[in-house]
Amino acid sequence: MKKIWLVMLLSSFGVNAHVLFNNTQIRALPPGVPNTAAYFEVTNDTDTAITFVSGEADFAKRVEIHTHEQSGDMMQMRKLDSITVNAHETLVFQPGGLHVMLLGLTGSVKPGEHRQVTLISATGNRYSFTAVAVKPGETMSMHSHQH
Repeated sequence: MKKIWLVMLLSSFGVNAHVLFNNTQIRALPPGVPNTAAYFEVTNDTDTAITFVSGEADFAKRVEIHTHEQSGDMMQMRKLDSITVNAHETLVFQPGGLHVMLLGLTGSVKPGEHRQVTLISATGNRYSFTAVAVKPGETMSMHSHQH
C-alpha cells in the first residue's frame, strides 16, 4: 500500500517537476513608472505541451504575455491571449520579442531586488519563478529554477 501511495504522490508533483526557468530578470525602473517587463527562458521538459494563459505578481495589478511584431516600419507590442511551450522545447522571453508585462506596479522595482512572478496554464497549473531586477541594458545570469 505504501508503494502505491508514493507513486500517486510523486505523480501529483510530476506536473510541475520539469518546467525550468533560467536567466530570470525584471527590468528595474525609477519610482513612478507604472509598468515593467520580465524576461526569462522557460523549458518544458515534460512530454506534454503547456499553454500559459495568464499570470500574476504581488507587485503588479496585471500580468500579461506580450510580443513585438513588425507593422510597416514600426515594431509594435501586442498582447497575446496565450503562448504554448511544446514538449521538450525552450522559449526565450527577451527584449524585442516575447516578454511578460507587469502592469500597474504597486511600488518601485529597484535593481537587485528579487520578485516572484507566476504564470498560469490553461489547465490551471501555476508555475512560479523568482527574478532579479536589473537596470535596462544590463543582464545578470541567474541559476535555474525548477518547478
